[in-house]
Amino acid sequence: PGGSERGGRRGAAIRKRYSNAFKLQVIARFKVKQAELGNPRPVRYVAHDYKIHKSLVTKWTKPAFIVKLEAEFKNKKGQVSHRVSGAFARMSTQRQAGGHGGPKFPSCEAALYCQVKELRDRGLPVKAYWLKQTMKKLVRTQLGEDVASSFKASQRWLFGFCTRYSLSWRKASNKKGAPVEERLPKIKRWFRRLRVRLNTPFPPPCRAMLATTQKSHDFKPCHHYGTSAPAHRHPDNEEDPNFGCGAVPFGNRYNEDEVPYMFMNDTIAKTYSQQGLERVWLCGNSDTAHRFATLVLCICCMICDGEKLYAGQPRPGVIFRGKGLRISEEERKQYAKDVYVDFNEKAWATRPYMKGWATNVFSKHPGVQRAVRAGEPSLLFMDGLDSHLTVEIKEQLFEESYTAVHAYPSQCTGELQNIDGGLGSSMKHEMLIESDSWAQQGDNIKRLGHGKVSMSEKRVLVTKWASVAWDRVCKKWPFTTHSEKLGSLLTVDGKGDDKLKLQGVEGTFTFVEDDNELPTEIPWLEHVITQAGG
Repeated sequence: PGGSERGGRRGAAIRKRYSNAFKLQVIARFKVKQAELGNPRPVRYVAHDYKIHKSLVTKWTKPAFIVKLEAEFKNKKGQVSHRVSGAFARMSTQRQAGGHGGPKFPSCEAALYCQVKELRDRGLPVKAYWLKQTMKKLVRTQLGEDVASSFKASQRWLFGFCTRYSLSWRKASNKKGAPVEERLPKIKRWFRRLRVRLNTPFPPPCRAMLATTQKSHDFKPCHHYGTSAPAHRHPDNEEDPNFGCGAVPFGNRYNEDEVPYMFMNDTIAKTYSQQGLERVWLCGNSDTAHRFATLVLCICCMICDGEKLYAGQPRPGVIFRGKGLRISEEERKQYAKDVYVDFNEKAWATRPYMKGWATNVFSKHPGVQRAVRAGEPSLLFMDGLDSHLTVEIKEQLFEESYTAVHAYPSQCTGELQNIDGGLGSSMKHEMLIESDSWAQQGDNIKRLGHGKVSMSEKRVLVTKWASVAWDRVCKKWPFTTHSEKLGSLLTVDGKGDDKLKLQGVEGTFTFVEDDNELPTEIPWLEHVITQAGG
């Protein structure tokens, strides 16, 4: 009784297996902590770093176990399927072991990996020459000059070391100046402020908007929503999909961000060529390496109608460089009809552009119009860009679409924002597929390389690619699940906090802490509340 199918032992189903390489990492970390802390048995610290039980650290750091472990790791051959034989079996065995017969200095490699891990945790780069030089120093320190003189730290050793410890040459994807651990206090405070705002009653709509809402005379406070909810709703019912949403229903929460786009840069930046060439030349214009346009994307945090265009999400926008004064009517007619196109000198979301976008895109979205007719407020999450947080744009969003703005903290959009959290890169990937398909048609790739594709044709192509790519992304993207992980669908009662899983944050994320600096209520729009009419 109490046993499992795996051997009949209690706990066998959840027991973890640890490789010899991992055990050697723990041993090396144990020795480093001994030197740093001056503690002969830093078991608790090492167990906390690797999230294992203290008994495992005690067992693995015994001298007799270390000698046995190093001998097993050095002589490990790897397992090959019985169907494979001959030379291919020998190559597979060597590949799994990382070389002929496994590593010669497993303890030195484990210590080297600990140093690599410490550098990467601080965001510092690790280069091949540093790995080779540091490994030589470790061999010289632990085994003496005679052994170090015979160790070459060759490229073959480097390949084996990277294979054994799952290291690869990577391109930087997180370019923030500080690691996520240093930004966690700011992120937690943002979540606490959002919960306080959701518990704060939303201001009533202005007089002009009340004339268009249904049952505008039938508003009353409701503590379940924390807002002036229409009386025809029944928030006391826990089966209501908006139960616990606070001031803003879940389906009325939106996220907006800008994504830079370079015209076919990924398509023509790399090519297959002969080995040994010192330079790889590709014909083309210099503008392919610069930002050609800016994509303006806005999503509803809940899944909409998947049968409609863009799955019911707001239509995308594209900003091109220039003033747009000399654009012919023929070119404008060729733009994708459901893409909002605008021009400015920097091809960026400036203050005039945001005003036009709020009027022509956001306020005309069917979901926003439905909320306005029902007298329900909306919430728009945006980053701290200057054009997003001006008084004019906040007033305009409130008056036209009964919407308030909640800004993300600086340098934290990669952890909190839906578009920065993967949706923007998926959009660019789908546009890359469309551009590759266009390049394979006829002699388009030659025309592009020789500069025979006009700017007018490029603009038309970008709008069409953006329309097709956005429709494809919206119909397969899990908006609700993704928003629950990033906190866009935060509740007022703490229900669903266990679903929070921010990018780069290991383990369970919690933000429920005492913060005496926060008031009991945070007004949604102070400069609009005084102008609102009942």
